Amino acid sequence: MLGNVTRNLTSRFERDQYNHVITKIFHARQVGSVSEYVETFDELVHQLLAYDPTFSPTVTTSRFVDGLKTPIKSVVLVHRPKDLDTASSLTIL
Repeated sequence: MLGNVTRNLTSRFERDQYNHVITKIFHARQVGSVSEYVETFDELVHQLLAYDPTFSPTVTTSRFVDGLKTPIKSVVLVHRPKDLDTASSLTIL
């Protein structure tokens, strides 16, 4: 009985944490330097992948680029980055 309760609480906690990380990724915006944004977004992606290793790389790349300040976003979009590493590298350049 206690095992089921613990399992249910753990499952609910993990689901809530996963949803929280998803929300943070979808609301992430560059407000400071590029390196701060890259670091913050990278941490969020690692948290997300801990809960769902199959989460779409295309979605994370798109969300990353979308959160950039407009002048930087425009330059990165021209290069059509295929993955998050490429988008991050272009952003830092």
